[in-house]
Amino acid sequence: MGRTRGAKGIRVVLAVVFSMALTLPTAALAAGRVGASWIVRPLAVSATPDAFEAGAGDDVAGDARVVTDLFSYFGQQPYTEEHTFDIANDSDGGDEDWIRFVITDRAIDFAQSYLIEAVSSDPFVDPVIELYGPDVVSATDPTLLGESSILASSTELDPRALVAGDDGLWFDKRGASVSLVPTEPGTYWARIRPYYQYAGGVDPGYRDGAGAYTLRLKIGQMTRLAGPTRIDTAVQISQERFASAGPDSRTAVVASAYAFPDALAGSTLAGVLDAPILLTSGTSLSPAVAAELTRLAVNKVYLLGGSAAVSNDVFVGINALPGVSAERVWGASRVQTAERIANKAAEIGDTAPVAFVVNSQSFPDALSAAPMAAFNGAPVLLTGKEELDPWVSSAIQGTALGITDVVIVGGTAAISEDAQVTLTELLGPSHVLRLAGDSRYETSKNFAVWATGANVGDTFVGTQGSPSALGSLDFNRIGIASGENFPDALAGGVFCGLSRAPILLTPAVRVSPYIFADYDLVDTVYPGDDYLGTSDLAIVQSFAFGGTAAITHDVVLSIDVITGPIPY
Repeated sequence: MGRTRGAKGIRVVLAVVFSMALTLPTAALAAGRVGASWIVRPLAVSATPDAFEAGAGDDVAGDARVVTDLFSYFGQQPYTEEHTFDIANDSDGGDEDWIRFVITDRAIDFAQSYLIEAVSSDPFVDPVIELYGPDVVSATDPTLLGESSILASSTELDPRALVAGDDGLWFDKRGASVSLVPTEPGTYWARIRPYYQYAGGVDPGYRDGAGAYTLRLKIGQMTRLAGPTRIDTAVQISQERFASAGPDSRTAVVASAYAFPDALAGSTLAGVLDAPILLTSGTSLSPAVAAELTRLAVNKVYLLGGSAAVSNDVFVGINALPGVSAERVWGASRVQTAERIANKAAEIGDTAPVAFVVNSQSFPDALSAAPMAAFNGAPVLLTGKEELDPWVSSAIQGTALGITDVVIVGGTAAISEDAQVTLTELLGPSHVLRLAGDSRYETSKNFAVWATGANVGDTFVGTQGSPSALGSLDFNRIGIASGENFPDALAGGVFCGLSRAPILLTPAVRVSPYIFADYDLVDTVYPGDDYLGTSDLAIVQSFAFGGTAAITHDVVLSIDVITGPIPY
């Protein structure tokens, strides 16, 4: 079975398999959410009903809201509308929101993929989505489901549903996503309901169910996260993932929006903290950043870089926020600052024994390392091109970071052979790996293929000497960012890493052929040499970072039309 993918009218057949997290039948998804450390409301709670509850409401399938014409098309932003679960009391039935839509023969012919998301806009809401059809809906009453029989403390999803989910893998805040490529025309129904489980393992009931959420509907799997400036884009990326600062680490990382080294090295720290990275003006705290820190309710901010990068006024501005204190992490140079950031991360939590070594003066190759650094807590060390910087040598030889292996990101134009020789003398040749390509875009692809284990089929990756030193990223969802500038990829790289996804770089006006190679190319890249041809997994829920000046609509559209799970 295959999915049709294409760009600008060119169609290529790509064999795909199910996305485990988003598209498997519900019997395999019953495990659901496990061990979320959230505030638990009493069961008998309510909220103000939303506008869709007026009249007959939308509480049963027969009164489902018709949304056929509301799905935004490939390349566009998802259609959104605000909803509320107004009851979260099992004895009163609990609130359910129903929608329905019609799939036509034409949609089947074009192998359209449908994305339905319910994203919490209230810290007490935990949505579940169950999709039924075509033409027949037979849903199980949630009070007959309760807790999962597979894993404790997780909701049981309706086995009668075609697809279902209680998690959106990109969201630290509560959200659910389901993806579908239907193979039969007809009417489909979706039930959106509160997360449901046994209360304390004894009595059934809704947990954290009353409050607001955003319903998002889209054809295609790509969503653009962007603001009018690089600073605003980083804020949008933070808002997409975080409803608030994490309960275990009420922190954020802030760096200059106009220099890449400190923010890139900060990927490690953000990963260890499970925190967003925000970009600010270097001269004063940007108002959008101050507002986001307030929204997140952080109590600690790590400010990266010396006063030449982010002035004392930025430091003072952060400390002036109610309940927030700032700690500056810096060194006398960008190289030393990166080493200090790595050591700070190691002080706070566990860091990986593998370090990424990148060029201190050039960003393109280095950007690809951000997701792996964030996901694994792997240090990012900066060096000059010609020889290994003494700060890097010292960090590797020291005991604080426990570095056993190094991955050089970029070719010899970024990090020289002499620098690599020094690294091999320190660690041994089997513990040094170079990932590179003929361009920044091929390097990005090669790094992503290695990081996902797509070339070895494993969930761990590393060097020849330590082949399982790092956890791999997931191949089947991606972030896309411009390879022509760095800000969006810095914030997006942390976002991807916290979600276990690679980031791929592209030119602004044309899809990188190393992401998706069309048959009309006259260069040396062909289908199978690109990222998508590396694995038979399909691309599902994914994001593009930055506005149309960074990545044009045509680029996002071209990638969007080749997304989607295996057809049902």
